[in-house]
Amino acid sequence: MIRNCVFVYNVVPLSRHLICKCLEIVKCITIFIIPVRVCVSGPAKIMWFEKVYVWLRFVERNAMYPVIVLCALTRSVPNVVCKFGD
Repeated sequence: MIRNCVFVYNVVPLSRHLICKCLEIVKCITIFIIPVRVCVSGPAKIMWFEKVYVWLRFVERNAMYPVIVLCALTRSVPNVVCKFGD
C-alpha cells in the first residue's frame, strides 16, 4: 500500500516531467532538421461553406435551442402542476 502511494505521488509526476522535457528537446532538434516553409500569399482564406457552418451553428445555439426549451417548458407545465400542485 505504501509502495503504491510512493509510486503514484512521486514517480508518476516525475516521469511526466521527464517526458515533457524530452519532447521539448526533440522539438528543438526537429526544427533544425525539417525546413520550415514560409507562406508568401498571406493568411489562409475562409471558405464560403465554413462561413455558412458558423452561421448555422450560431442560429442553432441562439435561436433554435431557446425556442425548443421554451416549447417543452410550456407544454409540460400542466403535468408539473398536477404532480407538485400550485
